[in-house]
Amino acid sequence: MLFSLVAATALCVPNLLAPVSGHLVQSFRAPPCEYCAGHRGWEIGFEGAQVVRAAITGVVTFSGTVAGTQFVVQDIGCGLRLTYGRVSDRTNSRGVTIMTGDLLRKGDSLGHGVGVLYLGVRRGRQALDPTPFFGRTRARLVGRATSR
Repeated sequence: MLFSLVAATALCVPNLLAPVSGHLVQSFRAPPCEYCAGHRGWEIGFEGAQVVRAAITGVVTFSGTVAGTQFVVQDIGCGLRLTYGRVSDRTNSRGVTIMTGDLLRKGDSLGHGVGVLYLGVRRGRQALDPTPFFGRTRARLVGRATSR
């Protein structure tokens, strides 16, 4: 039973596309507990008037402002949610399906023509490191060599 659960989870890891071309400003730092300090996603910095595009197809479960920051959350299946933060200019309604590559919003400007996008992945209440979901390669099982 455990093997089938692990196998099903491994098969259900979507490969996401980069929502914006930029550089990693702050990486994921797993918190030691649910309410402890940590960084539960990535901060991606980018220059100019680039737009933020959906990394995958999914249904909007939340679109709104939290503590003065605009967020859009997508249910992307497999029990996963993808969060885009620091976005502005367009409202996506709850229940709307956003397709891979759809325009989400322009990133907030920090001044000097620079934008920063927050990107987080969650399974239930657990924050996950986004790294394995971008540009990953599929793992394969290799049998043990037999000696003759």
